[in-house]
Amino acid sequence: MTGKAKRQGPTADPFAVIVITMSTILTPFVEVPAQAADSFSDGVTLFNQKKYSEAQKQFDTSLTSGRTARKLYYAALARLYQGDHFNGKRLMREIVTTFPQSAEATHATSYLSAGTSGSTTASSARTGSQTTGSASDDNPNLPDQVIIPFSKGLGGHLYVTGTVNGRSMQMLFDTGAESCAFGQNHLDAAGITEKGEFAGYAQGVGGHVKVSQMTAEIQVSNLKRKIPIIVQQKLSAPPLLGETFYEGYAYDIDNSAAIIRFTKKGTRNAGSVGFDTIDVPYTLAGRNMMVTIEVDGRPIAACFDTGAAGVVFGSVDAARCGLQIPEDARLVQSGGIGGTVPSAAFNVRTIRMGSIQKSNFPVRVLMGSLPYPLVGQTFFGDRKFVIDQEKRVIRFAR
Repeated sequence: MTGKAKRQGPTADPFAVIVITMSTILTPFVEVPAQAADSFSDGVTLFNQKKYSEAQKQFDTSLTSGRTARKLYYAALARLYQGDHFNGKRLMREIVTTFPQSAEATHATSYLSAGTSGSTTASSARTGSQTTGSASDDNPNLPDQVIIPFSKGLGGHLYVTGTVNGRSMQMLFDTGAESCAFGQNHLDAAGITEKGEFAGYAQGVGGHVKVSQMTAEIQVSNLKRKIPIIVQQKLSAPPLLGETFYEGYAYDIDNSAAIIRFTKKGTRNAGSVGFDTIDVPYTLAGRNMMVTIEVDGRPIAACFDTGAAGVVFGSVDAARCGLQIPEDARLVQSGGIGGTVPSAAFNVRTIRMGSIQKSNFPVRVLMGSLPYPLVGQTFFGDRKFVIDQEKRVIRFAR
């Protein structure tokens, strides 16, 4: 990518850019040799005490006297445990390239493959033998149709009101979240005392963050399910009502009536939005819906995300699209799972999804990584549409 954002200073931003994928827990797998350099030994001691920032400094010092697979692996882990996904992956790639026959390279390859394939998503992440399984059989008496009113917040986010373990809570309806996600701060404020067990790491805009898993009963309107949820210590964004809650339903988002209409798969009129529609096919990466968009004529796969305010790219995908950050781009903050990260806001000439095209359209490029670009409310929030999960198509009313 060439060019750079004109520094006007970060500005307050109401948009929450949220995507969740889960990676398996990363743990060191080698013994520390007695002859290791003092800085490396000190780093390992600090790492085992979970003082990751201090450990990183020691590992960086040890690398100045020579780069080994073991040193690089611990240096990568220290960064990943702090949420520095970009530099952690960079060091993992260095291990694979420079020390391809090492045990560390085998583990680094496994981690990098999980991060790009979508195979270790929130729906399949595991800690030991525990898994966040499907919610499809949690309640055999689920209603055939559910109508849920919503209100729109800043950035076009869709907010619904329901209960979690009987306590009232407002949540963000998010097709880009594979699981329902909460901050411990949300649960504490609602008076929910149940605690989960450590389950791994969730990835979002701000990088990786530790999460626990617990089972909760969530009810919105007459749809009630007892499902696994993930919880991070503090989530500045609202709680996310993700795919596990409405699995097994087609849903119709009617922006004019401000309702979401869920219809159980296989029932009459599931996935109906009228005769004259624009159909956009999608594939699945975990539970995320992946569509093809074109940015200034260049195609790229992106996540269709009702929880994202706009169209957002990580720095790598922006480069793949040939996006150049102009000198007059605004430097703003984008936030969500994992915290906040600076981003550059500017307009592209055209953006297209199926036969829907918009010109002089605002996008954001994060100064960091995302698993994939996000297509959010600024692109489709003015349309009525249906998600047909059986035929894997999004039907937009013209």
